[in-house]
Amino acid sequence: MFIALSITAGLSYVVSYLIKLFSSGNSELMGYIYVITLFVSAFGLLVMAFVLPKTLYQKKHAVIPNFALLIFFMSLLLSTFYLIFDLLIILIAFAASALIFGIMSLLGLMFKGNIKGVVFVINALIIGALVISLINIFIGSTMLDWAVSFGIFAFELFITMLNVRDIKQIVYAGSQNSYNVVIFGAFILYLDFIEIFIRVLPYIAEILSKKD
Repeated sequence: MFIALSITAGLSYVVSYLIKLFSSGNSELMGYIYVITLFVSAFGLLVMAFVLPKTLYQKKHAVIPNFALLIFFMSLLLSTFYLIFDLLIILIAFAASALIFGIMSLLGLMFKGNIKGVVFVINALIIGALVISLINIFIGSTMLDWAVSFGIFAFELFITMLNVRDIKQIVYAGSQNSYNVVIFGAFILYLDFIEIFIRVLPYIAEILSKKD
């Protein structure tokens, strides 16, 4: 997972640099490239979301090429962030995401209780958050926007904790395709970290903008 994140960070920065170099300061051209990059990366990630799980029970090493493609498309997506946010904001958000992810991973490793009741409550809260967000389209309350955003973020953190716990249990139980299971586990945690980072980044940008 850490190797995948390192490759993603480096590749996304290189792609953003090439976009800026190719556009040569032409904001209209950069805008077109930005939209194309978003479309290609979103389409690629959608395809890989269906393809990658199917390789789990195939022969050894079958999952690696697809994981590499996922990293490539994710790097394309994250490269657009360098066009919007300053590098310092991205670095701070990455550090904050790493800390949050570490805490949730530790909780996931330690958690041993029954979660059925908790999952029911979380699902109910998510449905409530979605309803509130739809209502807020007509109200336009900034406070409600933040409340819904933090609610969804809390749900994502909970899912991260559950994923760590489930991966730990799968590893302890053993598997006939243990190698692919380990790689697939890294893929799940990789996506969890990216989701946390995407959530944290605008929060950090908002906080720092108020200090200026």
